Amino acid sequence: MSNLKIYIHPNFSPKITAILYEMHQLQKVKNIEIIKWQGLDEDKIDLNSSIFLMTDKQSKGLSVSTLKHHESGYRIVACKLPKDKYDMFELGMSVLRVWPYIIERSITNQKKFLYTFNYGGKRLNNLKSKN
Repeated sequence: MSNLKIYIHPNFSPKITAILYEMHQLQKVKNIEIIKWQGLDEDKIDLNSSIFLMTDKQSKGLSVSTLKHHESGYRIVACKLPKDKYDMFELGMSVLRVWPYIIERSITNQKKFLYTFNYGGKRLNNLKSKN
């Protein structure tokens, strides 16, 4: 597999994105690249070597945006956020708790996927694709 590119949606604090970026700068062999998912020509992105970390505030199920990205072939990891206020520190901690699993599943699962994790949660949930 080529280098894994992880696109972080702008709904995540720039500080969370920066922490993930700096953490992966410590890799001896740079095989994971952290990229801010904003202002990109998405037609030029290789979906097979990329994953997309996004947020989802839909109270039941997933938002149309998350589902459409998945249907279009994106490999998605969505953080289920509460509709009301949430704390950016806890969001960052939620991401860090599941980060090793995101990396592992991204490397072992080469097909499109849709994983979710809850704000404050500790595990990834695999949503089975209909196709």
